[in-house]
Amino acid sequence: QLERGGDDKAFAASMRPQGRTFPVVVLLCGGLTYLVFNLANDDFDSYYRSVGTHVAKLRSGTPEEQQAAVAQLSLRRGSHVRAALLEALHSEGPAAPWAAWALGRYRDEDLPTRHPLTTPLVSASRSSDPALRREALVALGRLQHRPAAAAIQERVASPGDVLDCGN
Repeated sequence: QLERGGDDKAFAASMRPQGRTFPVVVLLCGGLTYLVFNLANDDFDSYYRSVGTHVAKLRSGTPEEQQAAVAQLSLRRGSHVRAALLEALHSEGPAAPWAAWALGRYRDEDLPTRHPLTTPLVSASRSSDPALRREALVALGRLQHRPAAAAIQERVASPGDVLDCGN
């Protein structure tokens, strides 16, 4: 332990800069901490930038923001995206028809993953909202859900019924 009354040369030597090792150690520790953080939280930052912002707008945005969020989410695949779209479909809010439309875009997925989509879409095809019914039937047709064929044919054959997606 150095005291001011002691050797001035030893005190001055202890105050000398330590060189480059300290900044290098700090940078390495910071980089390692960042990597471990991203491993622990499954790279949440990139998830939030690519998906999380759209999920947040889907849950609490204006109808226009919800529509834009569904359009962006329909381009992405993953269980978290599918869960957000199913949640919007079940809410039967203004985003529900768009969520049904987006779920119909999952037609390129393997058959076992389609089953969790068809059950909520069949329920949505019986909704009191005509836009939701229409989009659910279109989605079921895209997913080639054979039991829905009769309902789709009935909808197409009904007189004066418009099947376009205009609002």
